[in-house]
Amino acid sequence: MITDMEKQKWIENELPSDDYSVENGILVTKAKNYPLMIDPQCQALNWIQRQLSLKDHVNIFDNIQDKNCLRSIEKAIQFGNIILIKDIGDEIDTIFTPLISKS
Repeated sequence: MITDMEKQKWIENELPSDDYSVENGILVTKAKNYPLMIDPQCQALNWIQRQLSLKDHVNIFDNIQDKNCLRSIEKAIQFGNIILIKDIGDEIDTIFTPLISKS
């Protein structure tokens, strides 16, 4: 599903080279659903941040309670931009239910 060159680029961007990590990278980049990652060692976070830093219009938030987060999510939906929310916790505010369910 990816070329050897793409795999090498991912590894250069700090994705571990084991098959499991590469398969997860494929799922994150090719899936139609939003990726949710449990990442205690921050390997996926580091890789995704490096991948996203290559693109324009990326907003990264440390938590959902950031006052600009909702406004940025609205703009991202409107203009097709990317949002990365780190350390989201165990429960997500119900205001995000329509977004998560893509309704």
